[in-house]
Amino acid sequence: MFQNKIKSVRFSNTINMVLIPARDEYTEDKYYLWWNEKELDYIKLIAVTEVRSVMTLKNIPYKQAIEILYQPKETTLFKCIEPTSSDLLVHI
Repeated sequence: MFQNKIKSVRFSNTINMVLIPARDEYTEDKYYLWWNEKELDYIKLIAVTEVRSVMTLKNIPYKQAIEILYQPKETTLFKCIEPTSSDLLVHI
């Protein structure tokens, strides 16, 4: 069933490295790449409010509201995933 295969490991003297800047290395407002916890909580609150509003206004279930709001069209590359209940908890 299993065949004995010779395996080898090689190490190179060349290192490829990409430096990732820290948040405090950016000084201008246009370089916001990271959000703090308060900003993330606000984003979650807006998203949950948006979904609930569509559910209420259209009298539709959660999955259908998500499809209307966030499901990409056939021509887009990105797909949305359904959040778990813990994703929807917002701590203020």
